[in-house]
Amino acid sequence: TPADVAGVPIVRSRDLIDGADGLAPHNCLSWWLEDETRIMLRPSGTEPKLKLYIQVVEEWNDQAEARAQARMDRLSEEIFERLF
Repeated sequence: TPADVAGVPIVRSRDLIDGADGLAPHNCLSWWLEDETRIMLRPSGTEPKLKLYIQVVEEWNDQAEARAQARMDRLSEEIFERLF
């Protein structure tokens, strides 16, 4: 497991293949970052591809959506660079 993603430290990681927190087992890796970002990576159930989900937390104001999108773009770019 890497120590950070895009310079933000990883504070928790979980492989959900055996189930966790009362959830049924599923093929998904999850990471929680120090800035409250949550990242989930799993294979598609119907296609030969990976699915990436990124949840970011931003203080709400007029620029929140743009800041959140920029963070998600930066995180996804780094994740795909590391994978491929």
